[in-house]
Amino acid sequence: MQDDYAKFLQLNEDVKGFSCNVQLADDPETEMYTTDFVITLTDGTTRVRECVYRKNLERPSTARLLDLSRDYWLSKGVVDWGLVVDVYSKTV
Repeated sequence: MQDDYAKFLQLNEDVKGFSCNVQLADDPETEMYTTDFVITLTDGTTRVRECVYRKNLERPSTARLLDLSRDYWLSKGVVDWGLVVDVYSKTV
């Protein structure tokens, strides 16, 4: 999923650049977590995206880590924080 999103970002004219797996290091609680994408847009704003498989969205551990990421980036002034959720579904 991350590879596909990175390819999408590379084709997006509004994206100046991006970093993957950015470590949150200001706090011992966050230092073991990495954010999937920190994106710089051509207008200078920053966007953060976390990639999550749909099947993991309801896990308490996933919710805790996503809350941790959102709170961290909001404390850094990033207001455009969001999720990238896989769109693939398995047909049985």
